[in-house]
Amino acid sequence: MGWIKRLPVSTVLTGGFLIVAAMGAAIGGLGIYTITQLTRASDELAQKQMRAITQMGSAANSLAHASRAQTALLIATTLDERKALSGEISSNMQRLKDGVENVRPLFASDEGKKMIREVDAIYPVWSKRMTDFVALMDKQGLDPTQFDSRVTAENVGLLDDTGAFEKTLDKMVKRVEDVSAASTVKAREDAQRSRLLMMVMAAVGAVLGIVLGIVIARRLSRQLGGEPSYAADIARRIAGGDLAVQVKTRPGDHSSMLFAMSQMQQQLTGTISNIKSSADSIASATKQIAAGNADLSQRTEEQASSLEETASSMEELTSIVKQNADNARQASALAGNASDIAVKGGEVVGRVIETMTGINASSKKIADIIGVIEGIAFQTNILALNAAVEAARAGEQGRGFAVVAGEVRSLAQRSATAAKEIKELIGDSVGRVRNGSALVTEAGGVIEEVVVAVKRVTDIMGEISAASDEQSSGIEQVNQAVNQMDEVTQQNAALVEQAAAAALSLEEQAHLLRNAVSAFRTDESAELAASVMAPLAAEPAKPAVRSEVHPEGKTQIVRSVARAIASRKAGQSAKPAPAVVETPAPAEAPAVAPDQGEKAHQEAHSSVAPVAAVAASAAVSVAVAAPTLKLSAASADDDEWSTF
Repeated sequence: MGWIKRLPVSTVLTGGFLIVAAMGAAIGGLGIYTITQLTRASDELAQKQMRAITQMGSAANSLAHASRAQTALLIATTLDERKALSGEISSNMQRLKDGVENVRPLFASDEGKKMIREVDAIYPVWSKRMTDFVALMDKQGLDPTQFDSRVTAENVGLLDDTGAFEKTLDKMVKRVEDVSAASTVKAREDAQRSRLLMMVMAAVGAVLGIVLGIVIARRLSRQLGGEPSYAADIARRIAGGDLAVQVKTRPGDHSSMLFAMSQMQQQLTGTISNIKSSADSIASATKQIAAGNADLSQRTEEQASSLEETASSMEELTSIVKQNADNARQASALAGNASDIAVKGGEVVGRVIETMTGINASSKKIADIIGVIEGIAFQTNILALNAAVEAARAGEQGRGFAVVAGEVRSLAQRSATAAKEIKELIGDSVGRVRNGSALVTEAGGVIEEVVVAVKRVTDIMGEISAASDEQSSGIEQVNQAVNQMDEVTQQNAALVEQAAAAALSLEEQAHLLRNAVSAFRTDESAELAASVMAPLAAEPAKPAVRSEVHPEGKTQIVRSVARAIASRKAGQSAKPAPAVVETPAPAEAPAVAPDQGEKAHQEAHSSVAPVAAVAASAAVSVAVAAPTLKLSAASADDDEWSTF
């Protein structure tokens, strides 16, 4: 049952009303259902059972009329009368048949089907016998004494069949009447039962409504803890700033609204006392923050001036390094060109060596050819000698041949002499070509060494150029860093000035806050104010300590400045009288405990940036605590005090 106590009031009220409404709906639904059933029963009685009674009565009347017409045939005095009676018998037989067929679907029970089977067994026999009797009477004369003997027998038998048929029809009528009476009794019992059930449900609904009303009333009383008017009066007094009010609760009450308001009043009393203490601490700390900010502002300006000079020197150094890098790139380009020229010279020398080698080979071939010519000249000389010998032997006939042989010999000797001289010249040329080839080969090796040296010079110049580029890039980064430091220093100087203005604004807000919270009446206000202001008045102001800027100081100073400016605007728009205290929304900063003011007072002498951070934290504590005190001395509604 604990979950029922945790249900909201709206859910409990809605559930109670829904239960009562459900009971009413159930009673109404049962009444509608009962009326519907009674209506259906009456319709069935009117449509089916009454129709069956009517049809059965019509069938019985038709049978009686047919039987009377049968008897009237025996005493008819004219043929026309007999013919009319015969037609009457035929029409009644047809109506009897139609009546039986109409009530056949209504007899669907076992006993009803049995009665229908009896009718089906009797009707054909009776109908055939009646038809035969009418045909027999048509053949008889008008004088009864002249009737055939079969007429009397058929008439008696037909009367017996008619009596049996009448009994069967009477049983069917009795069956219909019994079923109708049973349906009427059942409908009356259903109505009585429904009436009793509706009375029980109405009584249960009334009891349940009373119980729910008592339970809901007691639950609301326990949740409120007292009368709503008393709770509203307490809320109005707290909204008016009277925190000394005593909230009366029932013994053992730890969960009602009045108990929560009592807890709220106690928490507010402690919060207001802490805010007063924090405001006094902030007022003392802001004076020291202002002095530290002035010292920090002077040192920041000096640092900014030094950074400007450093930035100027770094720009000149950057220009010189860029010029050295350009010269190194030009020297590297010239060394590259010299390397290309040396490579081309080496290639030319290589081609000269190949040419000298070809000339040496050609000289060797010429020497070999001269040797062949010398051999030919020697053989020609021998042949000329042989020809001269043969001419001498021939005598006078061979004299001309001898002259020719002498000339040939002379030419052979001259050829041999010229070939020898040419051989000597070719040999000298071959020697010189060999010496030139050796010198060219040596020159090719020297050129290759020059190419390698020039390539090394080119590589070294490329490394020097790359190093110069890296040096230039590094100096540019250093220059950018110095410029950024200069910008940051300028911004720090501006932030320090803003922090000084924020400290002054914070001091003003501390005074405004003291004036605002003094509107709240608490039993411990005077004692707490005296205990806090006594050590602050006795402690002398310490000089600001010079220290380096904390890494988080800039961010904290910016936050404190933003909050101080916002709180100052809100303070200027409000009147100094103890009315509504408006401060920045608490969502802009995290919650800070109420004792942050005393902590700020103790840490105010360490360094400028941490002091600014402490001041920002104290301002945040005021900004967090103040929105919870949106209490007006003039008026306040229920929604304001319920948000605590």
